[in-house]
Amino acid sequence: MRISEALGILGNPRPDIEAVKKAYKEKAKQYHPDTLNGNLDMMVLVNLAYEVLKQSNFTWTDTESRTSQDSAPLTETITNLWNSIKHYKGIHGEIIGIWLWVSGNTYPIRDKLKETGFRYSHFKQAWYFHEGDYWKRSKRKLNLQDLRGIWGNQDLETEEAQELGV
Repeated sequence: MRISEALGILGNPRPDIEAVKKAYKEKAKQYHPDTLNGNLDMMVLVNLAYEVLKQSNFTWTDTESRTSQDSAPLTETITNLWNSIKHYKGIHGEIIGIWLWVSGNTYPIRDKLKETGFRYSHFKQAWYFHEGDYWKRSKRKLNLQDLRGIWGNQDLETEEAQELGV
């Protein structure tokens, strides 16, 4: 894990031990598996992020701090959406930036995707979900490969892949 990713997970604290500890405690309280909305996977990431920042001796550059704002972890809404559809066969999910993209054999589940707030991009041949408002700033048409190059991507594991041991 890079420092910028660790900063994104802990909410971009100042580079001192007290700020990092405070951010860690807040995230641990939020994601601890014993709490009502606890998430074990997220708690593992929080612990890992804390260890990475401890090993960095609490020094990081302004560039790493700015980059961390683009590498925030999956939100609870996006995680829940993906968990509700990942069991369908033939679909592929990925996070590009802070958007959830679903492609593959989505025709049989198009109504479910519409119900849950996904929109379809004919140009990209994929469904997408984004929290909050978004205004496109340019008239450029970017395909998914262009977006991956700009924002990076994270493939999401399907239950089909879990069964195959991929």
